[in-house]
Parts: sequence; C-alpha cells; structure tokens
Amino acid sequence: MARYLVFLLFAIWMLPQIAYAQTETDKSSKVKFELQGKEYEAELPQGFCLPKGERQEFLALYIAAIDEQNSTALTFFDCQFVEKRYILVKTPRKPSSIPFSKAVFLRFMASYLKSEAGKEAISEGAGEGARLVDEGTGGTIGVEISTVGYSAADEECVYISGPVSASDEHGVDQGFMGSCATLKSSNQIMIYTYDYRDEPNSVKELEALARTVSLQISPRQAGQ
Repeated sequence: MARYLVFLLFAIWMLPQIAYAQTETDKSSKVKFELQGKEYEAELPQGFCLPKGERQEFLALYIAAIDEQNSTALTFFDCQFVEKRYILVKTPRKPSSIPFSKAVFLRFMASYLKSEAGKEAISEGAGEGARLVDEGTGGTIGVEISTVGYSAADEECVYISGPVSASDEHGVDQGFMGSCATLKSSNQIMIYTYDYRDEPNSVKELEALARTVSLQISPRQAGQ
C-alpha cells in the first residue's frame, strides 16, 4: 500500500499551467468539492484565485484530464502571478478509505518514506510523473523532479518537497514544490504548492502554505 500511496503523490503535473476541477464559491470565499460521496469545503487561500477565463479553464481541464491517477478537486492560482505560483488539491481517481487514524497514517508514511524502500518509491514515482508529463504534452514540456524527497512530518501532514523545473521551447522555469499528504475523514488528500517566480518562496514556506490549506479543509455540515 505504501508504494501505491507514494506513486499517487507523484502522478501529478508540475507545469506552469494548472489542472482544474469544477468548484462552487460563495460570498464567504468558501470552495466546495466532493470525495467518496462526502462534501468538503475549504477557504480560498489569501492571495489566490480560482481559474477564470477561457484560456485558464481550457488548459486546466485538459491537464486534469490526462492525469491518470488523480482527480483535481481544487486549483488556486496566485491572483498576481497566475501561472508562476499555484496550489493543487488532489485525490486518487480510485479513492478508498484508509482503515486507520490520521495519526497512524502519518507515522506510517513518515517511517516508510525515510526508509530505503521509500526513497526508491519516491524516485520511481518522480520518474513516472515526468514520463506522464512528457507523454501528455506530446514531448513539448519536460519536468525535472528527481531531487524531490521526504522532508518532514507533523500532526497534520507528511511533506514531500524540493526543487523542481519545467522546460519548453521558450526555456526553463526553476522553482520549488512543497506538498502535504494527509487524511480527511479517512480519505487521502494531497496538497501541492508550487512557485516558479524569479524569487520563489522557500520549500518550508510552501510546506507551511500546504499545511494551512489542509487545516482549512473540513467536511461540510448538514444543511450548509
């Protein structure tokens, strides 16, 4: 199971354009999504916006469709640096309830990811993620994620983070990724934060952002 979970963490699109799934918003800046028949809501992160306009929505829907392993529940763009800094909230396309508590899940994943088997799984997952990007874009975009690895764990997340790059015919964008794997009501949720700006946030700042997003995701109450 651990190797499968690690693969899910890396079957993602590390591009300067973002995946997108339909969400609802209201005046309180809440966004809503569904997982395994349960409704969840999250706060719109400060300084971030939902995808808007035909170009963003078309690119996002296309990229989401070619992610073979994950569904994109939420996508947030930096309102100013739209395609340079963004957040993805993803869930497995074939979700299954994790049969133990969040605390046990996080301890297990942290221990596994620090092991040699876990490091190998991360490497294999990174390679598979790069392959999927290459195939999904017809070879027009390449990514380098081989230096991403286990970073830390706390009571909310297990973090897999590090430097990343995306290249196309126009050049190479260097940046960082900070990701949080966690459980919400026994459902696995992965939160990825990316920054490709000229002066990007650090890995630790991106991990803190992913953690903040995770803390703001909760099941919707009946009648809401």
